[in-house]
Amino acid sequence: MGAPVDFYSATQSINFYSRPEDLQTNAVLYLGMDTGFSDYTLRHIVSTIGSMVIDTVDYVLNGGSGSFNGTDAYISIPDSNDFNILTGDEVTIDFNFLLTDDSGQRCYFFHPGVGSEFQAITTLNAGTPFSVGNIFFLSRNSLGGQVQLSASTGPFVPDTWYNLRFTKASNRECTFYLGGVKLNSDTLNSLVLGQSAWPNMSGDINIGRWTIDSPNLLSGNIDEFAFLRTVRVPGGQPINFYSLP
Repeated sequence: MGAPVDFYSATQSINFYSRPEDLQTNAVLYLGMDTGFSDYTLRHIVSTIGSMVIDTVDYVLNGGSGSFNGTDAYISIPDSNDFNILTGDEVTIDFNFLLTDDSGQRCYFFHPGVGSEFQAITTLNAGTPFSVGNIFFLSRNSLGGQVQLSASTGPFVPDTWYNLRFTKASNRECTFYLGGVKLNSDTLNSLVLGQSAWPNMSGDINIGRWTIDSPNLLSGNIDEFAFLRTVRVPGGQPINFYSLP
């Protein structure tokens, strides 16, 4: 194990210490994307689709990030109960992203279910000209009813790194943080149209691709993508992972 690498103080991103607590007990997916696309938790098989490459020029930590070309590149992970976000679940999804364009809706986490069911985290630059950056978490059931958490900030500037964290508590309180700053929090409904707003999704996980209505692929980079089965807020509860060689 190497010495601690404290990057959190700079960008409110993930802390990397020589301690295995979260990697062993809370993290169910961790893609460092430093030299490849394997899951450091060793729980899941990760497949790259299209022209996914490691970018050794633009990255946040440890010498590399995943580069998505906006045409055919995305990451696919087989469905697992690890990724269910049900009514009483606690979840943290944390990652760094960089866009290479300033338009369109971009998807970072997409878990489809049956028919119109899905859960997703997306961003969208809006306004004329682009003046607002919108962030969304969406959970939709088979009847088309959905709950969502949204937050607005300044527009996402191309070729600029941002750290985004989404948390969901067991009482369905969902929160977005950007760069460690809390943007919005709300307790979302448990039912929509008389059906659970938090269905058990059954499709494969896509990172960098959205397939509802029409496929939408990320044009940009993602670095240090983590999915934890607990709530970790910026500040007093950093995410602790191995300092990997």
